[in-house]
Amino acid sequence: MYINTYLKSKIIWQKKALSALCAMDRMVLIANAKETIKGIIIMKKINKFVTSLINNYCQYDDLSETYQIDIDDIDFDDLSKLCALIMQDNADLALEAVSIDNPAYETSMLPALNYYLANPSTSEIFAHEWQKGILSYLRNRIIALLDDACEIYNGDMAA
Repeated sequence: MYINTYLKSKIIWQKKALSALCAMDRMVLIANAKETIKGIIIMKKINKFVTSLINNYCQYDDLSETYQIDIDDIDFDDLSKLCALIMQDNADLALEAVSIDNPAYETSMLPALNYYLANPSTSEIFAHEWQKGILSYLRNRIIALLDDACEIYNGDMAA
């Protein structure tokens, strides 16, 4: 009788533990699904924004007979918005862009931060230097996004 009671309580305990694990698995799956959906939404925003940049800044090149875009022709504020979207999409990259991993951190970003901390009324200088530093770090990624979008644009125009 004692053994049966012991076995029943052990089985009940195992069922509860399994149920708790299943609930945790469901929570993890839900959290992962939310992250995936968030990532998809941000990627759609990035693609939509890059498409608007292509529509606004792409120029026809007679020599290559294609539309091309030069990152240097794009307004600084538009590039800053694109940087923000990229950083929302990739937290690790965002951390790199504002850390010692970024070559501009020591040369311009940290001095601007120190200057701002000593002179709080200079927030515009601080913000501009940080934007430039982040933009320089993300430049190659932005160029790749623009090139891909421009290639699609050229394909659409040829069709």
